[in-house]
Amino acid sequence: MKFKIFCIIFIAIFLGGSVFLNGQADTLKAEASAKEAEVTAYKKEADNKTREAEEFMAEIESLKTKKTELEKEIEEIKVLKRYLFEDIVYLTFDDGPSPTNCEKILDILKEYDVKATFFVVGTWLDPESPTYSEKSVELLKRISEEGHAIGIHAYNHDYQKIYKSVDAYFEDFDKVEKLIIDITGKKPDVVRFPSGSASAKTFCKRYSGSSETFPTIVEKLKERGYMIADWNLDTNDWRVSTTSADIKDMAKRYAIDIHENHPKAAIIYLSHEKNLSIDVLPDVIKIFKSYGYDFLPMQNGGYTVVQASS
Repeated sequence: MKFKIFCIIFIAIFLGGSVFLNGQADTLKAEASAKEAEVTAYKKEADNKTREAEEFMAEIESLKTKKTELEKEIEEIKVLKRYLFEDIVYLTFDDGPSPTNCEKILDILKEYDVKATFFVVGTWLDPESPTYSEKSVELLKRISEEGHAIGIHAYNHDYQKIYKSVDAYFEDFDKVEKLIIDITGKKPDVVRFPSGSASAKTFCKRYSGSSETFPTIVEKLKERGYMIADWNLDTNDWRVSTTSADIKDMAKRYAIDIHENHPKAAIIYLSHEKNLSIDVLPDVIKIFKSYGYDFLPMQNGGYTVVQASS
C-alpha cells in the first residue's frame, strides 16, 4: 500500500516537473523568439542606416563632382571674359629648356606672377642625346608645375631632315611628344614649327619636292588635337645687332597698336632662352602691365586660339 502511494506521489511529481519544465522551455523559446525578432529589427534598422549613409556619401561625391565641374566652367568663363574684353599677351620661349638660362626666366615669371609658354627641343630631354641635361628635365617639370604651357618645337632644328616628308616630320615630333608626356605626365596641345609656319611651308616644298607635304602635316596635327602657334611680335633676340632698347621699343609699340587698333587681337611674343631676352624680360613685363595686358599660357581650348605669322 505504501509502495503504491509512493509511486503515485513520484508520478505526480514527475508529471508536475515535466509540465513545469515544458512551461519554462516555452517561456525560453518565446523569449528567444522575441530576442531574435529584436535582433532582426536592429539589423534591419542598421541596414537602413548603412544604406542611408551610403546614399548620403554618394550624394556628397556627386556634389563634389558638380562643384569641380562648376569651378571648371567658372574658370572657362573667366578665360573667355579675359579673351573677349581684356588685352592679352602670350610670352613664348623657344628652344629650351636650357640648363643655364631657363631657370632665370622661370624665376622672373614667378616674381612678376605671369604665365608663359615654352616650346621645347627634345635633345635637352633625351638621355641618348649628347646635349641631354638632367637639369633640363627638372626644369621641364617645374615649367609644368608652375602653371606654364609646354608646346612642341622639334627634337632638333635639322630642317632638311624633319621637313623632307610627312613621316620624317612626325618621327621627330613623336619623340618630343613622348619625352614631354613621360617627364610631366601631361600631353601638350600646342606646336610651333621650327622657323614658323611660313618658312616651314617653304622648307617642306624644297626638301620633299611636294607642295602637299606641309598641308598634310598641318591636317594631321589638327587631327591629333594640336593648335599651331606662330607669333606676331618677333624680338629678333637671335640677331647680334638687336639691343634691349630695340626689344622694349617693339613691346611698347605693339602694346599700343594692338590695344588701340586691334582690340580683340592678342600679342604673341617670340623670344628665345638667351641672355638678352632674360635681361630685358622684367622691363617687357612692366611695359605690357602698364598698358593693362594680361598674361596667359597658350592652350588649345577654343578661347586662346591665336595664330599669326611674322
